[in-house]
Amino acid sequence: MLHYKQYRAKKIFQKQKLPSGFALFEAVIAITLLAVATLVFLSIWLMASIGGPTQRLMVAHHVASKKIEELRQTNFDSLPPSGTFSDPALNELPGALAELSVSNYLGIVDMKHIKVTISWDESGGRKIYALDTVISRGASYPPPQ
Repeated sequence: MLHYKQYRAKKIFQKQKLPSGFALFEAVIAITLLAVATLVFLSIWLMASIGGPTQRLMVAHHVASKKIEELRQTNFDSLPPSGTFSDPALNELPGALAELSVSNYLGIVDMKHIKVTISWDESGGRKIYALDTVISRGASYPPPQ
């Protein structure tokens, strides 16, 4: 029979069974789930942070580009004078003002410089978005193919 000290020494030097850890497959699944959860969280966070100022900028761009396209389809002699205009989408912008400027381009009577300016109130002050183009007499839009 082994004495207690011998038994204990033998037990210390015996290969001890370690508790089984994660298998490679389980680790890959855990990392994938963590990545998906992180992506979902980040996309929600980005959508929430982008929602305000960027959304209002997109509305202003949409209104201005729609007005430019409308004017390009208009007969040159029927182009409206400078002034303000309205659009239903402007209701989404606080304190919105839409202005149209029509003038001769570089003094040439047969070419008009069109500038559409949309301004609205933002937390940091007044924001302004502007688009401009040149329309000439006799030019067709869209160009013939």
